[in-house]
Amino acid sequence: ESLIVASNAIEAAAFYVFRDLFELVPVLMRSWWQQTDSVLQNRVETFASRTISPQLIAKELERVQSWKPKPMDDFSLKAASIGEVVASYVKDEVELQMTLKLSPAHPLKPVTVTMSHMKAVAESMWRKWLLSMRSLLMTKDGTVLDAVLLWRDYLDRHFEGVDCCPICYAIFH
Repeated sequence: ESLIVASNAIEAAAFYVFRDLFELVPVLMRSWWQQTDSVLQNRVETFASRTISPQLIAKELERVQSWKPKPMDDFSLKAASIGEVVASYVKDEVELQMTLKLSPAHPLKPVTVTMSHMKAVAESMWRKWLLSMRSLLMTKDGTVLDAVLLWRDYLDRHFEGVDCCPICYAIFH
């Protein structure tokens, strides 16, 4: 009986260690996961999807829902319980929208980003901004809220007429 109790304690400790690692250093965990063999990848993905990812997705959505816009802001955020975040940006008569969908195996698999109503900005600039947001999410331990606010910052500066770098399209003064 003491062996069963010890086994349960080890399983519980392993769960908390994995959960904390996924939450605190997702890039490191994703890198480790991608370098393991396919059998272990499948097991870890299944384990994460069932136990860890729902908690992490809920935290991401809670972070988005708790964000408060500035007064008279033309930017809005909505979080859905299905792991989806919709950001809308309105400038004059132009409405731009971005949707971020978190994978059921978050953060092992990338966040899917789609944009719509993008005629106000050149497609090449959109691609560079999208690459920058994906980089923030996949290689810099950024949150979904960080990526959305980066997008908003790019749009604010774009509509203010601030020039961007001709190489990387980063906005600068």
